[in-house]
Amino acid sequence: HRLAALLMPSEWVNTRTPEHRKQPRLVIQLWLHIKQVAVQPVALPPIVEEAAIGDPFVVWSAALRGDTAVLDRLLASSPGSVNWVGVRGWSVLYAAATRGHAAAVSRLLAHGANADAPVASTGWTPLMSAAHQGHADVVRLLLERGASTTARNGNGHSAFDLARVARVP
Repeated sequence: HRLAALLMPSEWVNTRTPEHRKQPRLVIQLWLHIKQVAVQPVALPPIVEEAAIGDPFVVWSAALRGDTAVLDRLLASSPGSVNWVGVRGWSVLYAAATRGHAAAVSRLLAHGANADAPVASTGWTPLMSAAHQGHADVVRLLLERGASTTARNGNGHSAFDLARVARVP
């Protein structure tokens, strides 16, 4: 009965948002969990991490969290995942750069991450995001590794333009 209740269409369980209507409860619970993880990623238990070696999403998630220990292990076993593009079209490097994780950015660059890989939908590069967020250490690392200062995003702005309006506290 418990599984049946989870699979019951949500229109029978008082949904709050339209995207949940007619979805089984289990799908809603998974969707809400995924949404929470995308906003605030959590560390994977070691057994899950080991089982996921070779899964680029795990590398992307570790970069987003700035978890350099996990990055080191996963990149050593799956070096091709260094340029994987994940949620929101963000590359692994973009995920670390936008959150200001300088140590993770350094490791990713050392493993051959493309410093200029733009987000397909916006044209933003890791340098643009780091500059806009005010992450000076990350900007310095990216510039030292040759990130383009002349690239422009979909709105025609460069990293310099975005740095001028940086979200610095």
